[in-house]
Amino acid sequence: MRATLIINFYKQLEPLKLILAALDRQSIADYEVIIADDGSPPEIVDQLQDCMKASKLNIRHIWHEDTGFRRTVILNKAIVDSRTEHLIFIDGDCIPHKNFMEAHIADREENTTLAGRRVNLSPKLTQQVNAEMIRSGKLERSWRRQVWWDGLFGKTTHVERSYYLSSGRIQQMLHSGDVHILGCNFSVNKKDVLAINGFDERYLAWGYEESDLEERLKWNGVRMKTVKNRAIVYHMFHRERAGISDNEALFRSVLEGKEPVTQFGINRKS
Repeated sequence: MRATLIINFYKQLEPLKLILAALDRQSIADYEVIIADDGSPPEIVDQLQDCMKASKLNIRHIWHEDTGFRRTVILNKAIVDSRTEHLIFIDGDCIPHKNFMEAHIADREENTTLAGRRVNLSPKLTQQVNAEMIRSGKLERSWRRQVWWDGLFGKTTHVERSYYLSSGRIQQMLHSGDVHILGCNFSVNKKDVLAINGFDERYLAWGYEESDLEERLKWNGVRMKTVKNRAIVYHMFHRERAGISDNEALFRSVLEGKEPVTQFGINRKS
């Protein structure tokens, strides 16, 4: 296996089924999947286990008790459990393009984190997506026209990111400038993320947890490289999640300290 795909998951089983359908038709197959579950209830876990049994993917489920938002904690557990040296992260509401895994693996470099982007589907297009469409390849072919049309006249955003570039060299020429990671689409060498002790587990709401990780990686000598228009995901619509003000204050304190290795990560010291 050349990579581990870590899917951040909590309760929303229907979007996850679409992700698994997309993974079934990836252009490469030599990777493992970890579903990092932040405490879904037993009835959801039972249904998820059925989905895993029906899948041909090399897939594992990691779970911990639901005691509130602990996304960073479950992602750290998935990092430790991974069996490869390249870790790819997506959220449980992002459908990968058929070349998604191949792009992240092909563009991998030493001391480099790969930063992808997402197409934000409107509520209308989110309702249209189904497993049959994905398995038939319509997501990358005929349905793309609807995505572009809805981007022009509807509520889908960033449709330009749905255009796949097979050449990494051309892609790098087109997308120069600052590169930042999004939690829904990035990959990192396992040794690099372990060197900074993983995610900081003090982030107890949405927001800044990946920004924190990015800054600490850069302070430790890891560069950011874009895989925009190569590693593509389609983000399904949902209402925006609210973070808490403490996250911003915490992140600002991290920026002031400029310490690459968090004391509140995989090997927690306090």
